[in-house]
Amino acid sequence: MKIIIFILFFISVFTSCNRVGNQIVQPVSVDEIKRETNDLDAHQANKEVTDMCIFDQSTQTDDFLKGIEELKGYVWDNNSKTAIKELSEDKVISIYREGCDELFLETTIILNNKNEFSNELINQNIIKIAKLFPNEYEEALVKDCLNTNCLSITKESPSNYYGNFMRYELYELLTVYVRIENNKIHITLGTYL
Repeated sequence: MKIIIFILFFISVFTSCNRVGNQIVQPVSVDEIKRETNDLDAHQANKEVTDMCIFDQSTQTDDFLKGIEELKGYVWDNNSKTAIKELSEDKVISIYREGCDELFLETTIILNNKNEFSNELINQNIIKIAKLFPNEYEEALVKDCLNTNCLSITKESPSNYYGNFMRYELYELLTVYVRIENNKIHITLGTYL
């Protein structure tokens, strides 16, 4: 008798597990699961191919520099995709751009180390960079921020510094790096476009 009650209980549990509301749910076969998984994998693969940006530096040109009066006479290195221009006897500017869907623009002013390293030196050169690319580097916001001392410089090592603009509009938009190397001060401003 106990065995019959156990069998009836087991059958009722088994049949109730196959019901959702008043509908009977059919078990899914292993082949169906494999087929759906393969379809999902194929969809994901296609999405990655269509959404992926194919990074190809060969498409980068110096067209974005043409027409900037202060940069006339720059030298374009097609291999590194970098423009170099001597601004004065002790100052050189280097401009680099990369990317595909989102471009990254990095501009560095390199000074002979005879300049005294200071926040004012950093600020002056950041403003010079922002003036060259006023839209890309948000020149008006940068000037205002520097005038109100909202650039925080952190020493990462004896020769490397990192700067954050402590203003909401600029905080994640711009990066500042300062590096002292081979008797030169490199002041870099970078942004994603």
